[in-house]
Amino acid sequence: MLLSFVFISQFSVAQKEDRNWVFGDSIGIDFNNLNSPILFSTTCSNAEANACYSDMTSGQLKLYFSSYIFSGYDDYGKIYNSQNQIINNGDSLKLNNSMSNGAVFIPMPSDSSLLYFFSIGLNLSTQSNYLSYSTIDKNYNGGEGKILTKNFILIDSITEHLVLVKHGNGRDWWLITKLMNTNIFVKYLIGINGISAPIFQTIGSASFRPEGENSSSRNGDKLCFVSLYGNIDVFNFNRCSGELTNWLELGDSPYDQPDPQGWGYYGCEFSMDGNRLYISRQKGSFPYHSNIIQYSLDNVNPINTKTDVLADRTGFILGRLQLAPNNKIYTIGQPGPGFLDSSYQYLSVINSPDDSSIACDFNLFSYYLGGNYGIYGLPNMPNYNLGKLVGSPCDTLTSIQNENLKTKSLIRIFPNPATEQLTIDNGQFTIAEIEITDVMGRIIYKEQSHAHLSIIHCQLFSAGIYFVKVYKYDGSVEVRKFVKE
Repeated sequence: MLLSFVFISQFSVAQKEDRNWVFGDSIGIDFNNLNSPILFSTTCSNAEANACYSDMTSGQLKLYFSSYIFSGYDDYGKIYNSQNQIINNGDSLKLNNSMSNGAVFIPMPSDSSLLYFFSIGLNLSTQSNYLSYSTIDKNYNGGEGKILTKNFILIDSITEHLVLVKHGNGRDWWLITKLMNTNIFVKYLIGINGISAPIFQTIGSASFRPEGENSSSRNGDKLCFVSLYGNIDVFNFNRCSGELTNWLELGDSPYDQPDPQGWGYYGCEFSMDGNRLYISRQKGSFPYHSNIIQYSLDNVNPINTKTDVLADRTGFILGRLQLAPNNKIYTIGQPGPGFLDSSYQYLSVINSPDDSSIACDFNLFSYYLGGNYGIYGLPNMPNYNLGKLVGSPCDTLTSIQNENLKTKSLIRIFPNPATEQLTIDNGQFTIAEIEITDVMGRIIYKEQSHAHLSIIHCQLFSAGIYFVKVYKYDGSVEVRKFVKE
C-alpha cells in the first residue's frame, strides 16, 4: 500500500507525449509498442539539437523540429507536423544545430492545445548562446499546426544545458539552464500566467565549456549537469521552490581536465528508479576515445562506485543518453575519421539500467537505424507523466478549480483570436477586476469593473498569447487565455 501511494503521488495517469522520437537524418522511432519499437521515416535533418512531441492520449506524432545540417550549423530551422509538412508560420525558428540539449516542446499549463517550444541559438557575431521560445497551436486547422509567436529571447550568454521538470503542483514547469563561465543557474517558472522572471542560484562547478548534457531523474528530485570541461555535478532538486541543494561532484582526476583536447563528459541520464547515473565520457581529439560510466547514487559514497559499463573504445565518441518509454537508456555517437564509419547508423542500448555494474546489460551498436544516421543527439524528453507531490506545500491546484466549480462560472471571452476588441462576459455575475498579462507574466492591462460585461480595445496589443484574470466579488479568480492576431 505504501509503494502504491508513493507511485500515485509522483506520477499522473500515463501520457504519451514521448512515444515518438525524431532525430538525425530522417530517423523516427515509434515506442508505442514498448517491446518492439518501430522505425519510420521523416524529413528531419538534425545533429545534436532534436525535439519532438506526440499526442498525450493516442501517442501519435504531432510535431518535430528540423534544422539544416547539410548547409552547416545555421542558426535557424523549421517545425513539421506528422504529415512531414511545415506548419503554418513554422519556418525561421531560432536554434543552432550544435547544441547538446538545444530544443524541447512542453504543453502550456493554461491550455494543453498550446505548446511552448524552447530552443538555444547562437549569436554568430558574438559566439554567445541564447535561450528563446516560441508558442504553437498544435491543433490549428485540423492538426496542421501553427506558430503563434516565435523567437522571443529570454536570456543570453548561457551554456548548452536545457532541462524542464514538472513543478510540484503537477501542472506548471521549471526550466533550468546555466550562465556560461560561471556556476550560476538560471531558472524560470512556467505557469498559467506565462513565464516568470529569471531566478538565479549560485551552486556547483563553473562551466568553462558550453557543451554537455543535463537530465532529471524520473521523479524530478535529482538533476545532473556534465560538461566537456570535466564536470559531473549532481544535485537534489526541490520541485516546489526550484532550489538546487546537496551538490555532489563526481568528476575525478585524471578526467577532470581543463585541456580542451583532453577527456570530458557529454551525456548523462538517470535510471528509471533514480539510483543509477550513466555518463558518456569522450576524448574528442585524434585518435578519439569513448566509454560509458555508471555511478550508484544509493551508495553512501557514490564516487567510489564508479564502474565502466563500456570500457575505453577507440575510433568513435558517444554523445547524448536518453531514457526511453520502455525504461531502456539509448545513446548515439559519431565515428572518428577512418574508424567504424557505420557506427552512427546504430543506437547503443542499456537494457536494464536499474541494475548495477555489468548487470545493466549494455549493448554497443545494437539497434539498427535502417541505414540512416544520427550525430550525438537524441530528442530532449522531459518526464511529461510526472504528477503532483500530494501533501506537499505546493500541492495547491484544487482551490481555484473548486471555487470555479462551486460558482458554476459562465465567463466567456470572445472573439478568440481577437484583432481589435475583446469581450469578457460573466453572465449575470458582476466582475470586480480584470487583469491581462503576456506570456512573461507582465501586466499590460488592468481595470476595475462593476459590471458583468467588459469590452477591451486590444488593437494596439502586439500579436501573441495573453492571459485574462477575472477577479470576482465572491473572492474567486478565473484565468482565460486569448490570442491577439
